[in-house]
Amino acid sequence: MQKNTSKTLRVFFYLLILLIALLPIISGCSKGKSESSTNPESEKSKKTENLLRKMEEDINSLIEELEKEFFKEVIPEEKKKEEKTGQAKQEQSKEQQKEGQKSDQGKSKEGSSGGQEQKQEPEWIKNENKVEGIHGLWDNFRGEAALQGYGEDELNVFNEKLNQLTMMFTRKDLYGAISASNDLFGTLLGYYKDPKEKAAGPAKKTLFYIRSATYKGLKGNYEESQKDLLEAVKSWEYSKAIVEDPVLNKKTEFAVKDLIEALKAKDPNLVKIKFTLAQNNLKKAIEMVEKGKS
Repeated sequence: MQKNTSKTLRVFFYLLILLIALLPIISGCSKGKSESSTNPESEKSKKTENLLRKMEEDINSLIEELEKEFFKEVIPEEKKKEEKTGQAKQEQSKEQQKEGQKSDQGKSKEGSSGGQEQKQEPEWIKNENKVEGIHGLWDNFRGEAALQGYGEDELNVFNEKLNQLTMMFTRKDLYGAISASNDLFGTLLGYYKDPKEKAAGPAKKTLFYIRSATYKGLKGNYEESQKDLLEAVKSWEYSKAIVEDPVLNKKTEFAVKDLIEALKAKDPNLVKIKFTLAQNNLKKAIEMVEKGKS
């Protein structure tokens, strides 16, 4: 009995010594996992990716606002809608004057004489604020990116295009502003390093090309617009393999082909309709890829 007890104690002591010897190793592994989960480089990378996403969101928002004004400028029917809206506002202003609002007479006359140009002015101011916001985001991103392997020449490309966009606003050049905004969107796509974000790259590139083709076509540059559409078709071929919705794939494919035909026909209304369908389908495809890879 005493012999068995002695043997048990020896086994216990051996196990205790083994456990003490393994403690530093276990502790080191745990510490390594902890350090990797709070890796400063990983946190910095997440920060730059978030800044890129925010910039992309703001650029797309700016493009949507500029598109509304651009279509009014280049499509006759859109101009008529705008004129009717302006006339209705003038009639309302006259009614207010008749009701005896003498204190507002000067402002009403000024508003009726200013016409459409006065209405557009606040839109420029609102969109200029968006451009200023993009400058701020870019300043934050560039500072972080320069320390994460992005080259100075690489970063200068976006910076120059952002400066060009700002100058288009100074000149109040609508076509220049919308083209520069889209160029900014296309350039931004090259800065993503996260594989999840890169997966949606081909679909976003397709969107960039159909926008460029549409803007050029509606300004009469149909030859250049067709070149962009050929690039759009190539980009979409890569996208189809990633978008896991055969119906959406076909809808987008048809919409892009329809846009090519509409631009060949040189009919502004047809171009706008087909462009809107293609753009909406591509946005759905992009959203599906981003959600699927998250």
